[in-house]
Amino acid sequence: SKKRLLWKFLLDELNSHNDYLRWIDRSAGTFRIIDTMEVSKRWGKIKHNPAMTFGKLSRGLRIMKLQRFRIMYLYFSILLSCEKYCVSSVSIADVAALRTSLFDVYDNELQPSYEYHMNISLYFFPFSIHELDEVSGTLTSVVALSTQWKDQRLSWNPLNYNGTYYLNVKSSKIWYPDIFCINPADKLEKLGDNSLNAMIYSHGVVERLIGAALKTSCVVDMTYFPFDTQICSIIFSTWNLALDVKINIFENSVILTYYTKNPQWELIRARTRNINIGVFSGIPCIDLTLQRKSEFFVLNSLVPILLLLILNPLVFVLPIESGERVSFAVTIFLSLAVFMTLVSDNTPKSASLSLITYIMMTVMVCSTCQCIMIIVIFVFYFKNANSRAPKWLVQMTCAIRCRKERQTTPFDEETDNMGKRGDGGSTSVINEDFSWKDFAVFLDKISFVLSCCVLLIIVIVIVSLISQRPAFQ
Repeated sequence: SKKRLLWKFLLDELNSHNDYLRWIDRSAGTFRIIDTMEVSKRWGKIKHNPAMTFGKLSRGLRIMKLQRFRIMYLYFSILLSCEKYCVSSVSIADVAALRTSLFDVYDNELQPSYEYHMNISLYFFPFSIHELDEVSGTLTSVVALSTQWKDQRLSWNPLNYNGTYYLNVKSSKIWYPDIFCINPADKLEKLGDNSLNAMIYSHGVVERLIGAALKTSCVVDMTYFPFDTQICSIIFSTWNLALDVKINIFENSVILTYYTKNPQWELIRARTRNINIGVFSGIPCIDLTLQRKSEFFVLNSLVPILLLLILNPLVFVLPIESGERVSFAVTIFLSLAVFMTLVSDNTPKSASLSLITYIMMTVMVCSTCQCIMIIVIFVFYFKNANSRAPKWLVQMTCAIRCRKERQTTPFDEETDNMGKRGDGGSTSVINEDFSWKDFAVFLDKISFVLSCCVLLIIVIVIVSLISQRPAFQ
């Protein structure tokens, strides 16, 4: 099968003591791939696939197992003790001789190659997401970058130096690509400096590990706040280098092994892709998908807002004569204004607002209408008892209440005859029975029903907002 053929290939290469694939701890089954391009090329020859890439080969490495021990694949260099990694017979004199041989005529200002396209492999290690500032649209993160390239001038035969397979030197002594994050939030700076170390292997592969605290710009979409998911991109590129220098980033180039969880944001997915900027193509971009942990906002803002919404219709349940309706409604309005301020402080000042902002604005408008309606009800309720409601108001009220407009008395034949003639006799009876106080009570009931309907609609919208939250696997 393909799996056993791959393992046979790996074991044969490991046992051949080559420079591109080597055991780290044979008893633990741990090995290291030093030259990914060379391993992919050799595996492609066996599979008769000239287009074999390390991304395809590495997918098989994730699930492979041997019969008695597990093989672990390491993505970047780990400092190991000499008992496990290096040959004990290597002396300081051997290393000194090697350094003299390599750097005697080496010029660190010259690019390793000008004859063919130079490939730089990039691996990304996010350590933590420090902060995502939605208002300013900036992402602060702590990351590490592992860059690998081939410099034939730094290759040697390990047997000539008593089995010295690698050499650790300062970056200032060798040529290395200047890596920049080209979507910074404040200023453009080179990642790393000359004080960092670099690992050189005998077949000419150079590996340099960079650590940085990045502050990058992020386009924030607050539509579904606080149930939102943000996608922040980090773009890397070389600087002041020839166009034939290309950074390669693979599907598995993002390693989350050392990531520390953020209390506010959950890292759902990290995806790599290549983008085009102007005349430059194939620029590596890393998309970090962050999902907000909304429990804090729900418990401290959304739940109190919903409770205030429930109290809003109850203002029409209070007796009109109590005189506490206006103060109750104004208190709810002011409380909603406070929560409106809290929501606006956590959202960016942009043209696109979150749905929760529109919901809060709708609630504020409804609360304002309730305050106005309460005052209108008071005016009608305490209106002069001698004044009567006009005919059109009585007819409209009776139509809404689905009652008969005619109220006749069987003992009053004259009134009954007037009602049959349709000369308005019945309306006079209604006018005498229907007062402004009755109209105020009618408005009170209508306002309570409308407030309950608005509350139900807002709850449905919030539930729909929660259900539309995207789920990532």
